[in-house]
Amino acid sequence: MNHFIENADFVSITVALVLLLMSITSWVVIIVKSWLLIQAKKQIPQAIAAFWQAPDLESACQASAAFDKKGFLNPLLDTVKNTSPDRLSLELPVAARVTWRRRSAKRRSIKGIAYTIAKRICCWKN
Repeated sequence: MNHFIENADFVSITVALVLLLMSITSWVVIIVKSWLLIQAKKQIPQAIAAFWQAPDLESACQASAAFDKKGFLNPLLDTVKNTSPDRLSLELPVAARVTWRRRSAKRRSIKGIAYTIAKRICCWKN
């Protein structure tokens, strides 16, 4: 190693330092993501249990937020909160509303993809 440093030019040392820095950065990202996954694995089951035990939607969101400190479930809770009452009856249980909202989002995205593909095919034929 000492021989490499003594005989290396500026470019070689710069490349070695950049590679070392990138390696350290990669390991930091891996460790942080692993830590987040461990926290999610602990917090999400508690938050989901609190959500289903609540009597109504608003208290369900608050109860799950108390256990979900990092906000892992925020996108799902936002989707449930933003369900339009004119398209979905409020008498339905929360699970049915969530399922309806996910299916509706899936249908919209599939229609968008199909439209984009059809538009490209039509443009290619012309």
